[in-house]
Amino acid sequence: MHDDLQSRLIQSALVLFEENGFKNTTVNSIVTHSSSSKGGFYHHFKSKDELLYRIHESFINHVNRLVDELEKKELSPADNLDYILTHFIFVYDRYKAHITVFNDENKYLADEYKAEIVASRRKFKSAIEAIIIKGQQDGSFTSDIHPTVITMSILGMVNWMYTWYKPDGKMTLDDIAREMKTFVFNALRSHS
Repeated sequence: MHDDLQSRLIQSALVLFEENGFKNTTVNSIVTHSSSSKGGFYHHFKSKDELLYRIHESFINHVNRLVDELEKKELSPADNLDYILTHFIFVYDRYKAHITVFNDENKYLADEYKAEIVASRRKFKSAIEAIIIKGQQDGSFTSDIHPTVITMSILGMVNWMYTWYKPDGKMTLDDIAREMKTFVFNALRSHS
């Protein structure tokens, strides 16, 4: 029951933040939209800022679970990168609204949440960079490009999808994943 109310509040906030922006959305409007009460809201969130933080937490926790899953697998660097890229791109299937709202509205987030966000994002970035480094060390990826540049390019390319990906667009996520992976693996191809 509590999780259902929390989900309703988050879904209402996503709709209202997308329509009106974080600053122009009040707790009252979220409560009204979700058919809840202020008591219900404050039972789950101490503030609108915490709600925005939780929106971020839902999708970043999902991608960090991918890192945890990879640690249990014994795959080559290329297979690890393929796995993480595919699943990272498919985050947009489930969390596009979360990602869009967070990216558009995080400038309003209270400072108390910023360090936690940086730390949770660093885990995912570090995992990708470790895959690149391992692939460069074993010769399966080119060493011509610095691993941090490759990592940040991958993160930028996929993270920027929130501005242009349309679930009902001409390209499916399968199409996009295939194209992006072709691009990345062509760039990483070792010439030795």
